[in-house]
Amino acid sequence: MKSLSKSRNRLAPLVFVRPTELRLAEWSEFNLDLQEWRISLQRVKMRVPHIVPLSTQAIALLRDIQPATGDGRYVFPERAASGARSLTQLTRPRRRIRASLSIVASIPGTGHGALPPRGFPS
Repeated sequence: MKSLSKSRNRLAPLVFVRPTELRLAEWSEFNLDLQEWRISLQRVKMRVPHIVPLSTQAIALLRDIQPATGDGRYVFPERAASGARSLTQLTRPRRRIRASLSIVASIPGTGHGALPPRGFPS
């Protein structure tokens, strides 16, 4: 099994939910047989049922994590009092990627100092 942080970061683009929803994901919300994640109404912004379909890749990641954290409440537990990973831990990799892209874009001869829309050459 890979580290929980790597697994969480690989799962994020597969489920496309808000970072807080992923951070507070509970095993009781997942039905791996039906390939769906029913996010609790208390945690959903609009307070309407939110069912996230799970791809085969997402199911494989969750099954890989399950032996390590499946006995607990949270999919991605932490040693903190809340039991869930902090939002900073979840968003830090995205900020690093964004920062590295802006460094590359500011190198002379690579463009106008910023990446063009959608990453296509200008």
